[in-house]
Amino acid sequence: MSQSRYRCNICWDRGMVHVVNPRFLEAYRETFLELPKDEEGKLPRGWQGDAGRFCQKLEMGPMKHMALCVCDCPRALTFRSELGKYNAGSRRTKRPPACGVVKYNPSVMPIARWELGIVLTEWYAEHTVNEVHEVDELPGNYEEMFG
Repeated sequence: MSQSRYRCNICWDRGMVHVVNPRFLEAYRETFLELPKDEEGKLPRGWQGDAGRFCQKLEMGPMKHMALCVCDCPRALTFRSELGKYNAGSRRTKRPPACGVVKYNPSVMPIARWELGIVLTEWYAEHTVNEVHEVDELPGNYEEMFG
């Protein structure tokens, strides 16, 4: 039986994960589901660029961002400490840590894997409209992160 060489199979011991912005996730649902797909189910070229412009137009921040992993790998523990210092205003720099200011919440943030179209297709198939919690209920401060 093979064992994973990582302590955490979510972040692969990096302490942070690349996630889809929940604000974008809900706002883009209808637009995404209406996108034409070819006979193989592939989305049209350039759809991600259009989705990025959609985010900019609505001023909701980026489609994807980094979030602090919920595991206890060494890097996550370091980021958690740095995030605590940042939130307390005692960090040496005023910039947030590399993990961002939001903690990963798998119930409202799918991981942004290499094929975003597949991630969104699966997410929308498994989650109903507005099932995602309000952004204000998410751990972290989206207003501070994205304005």
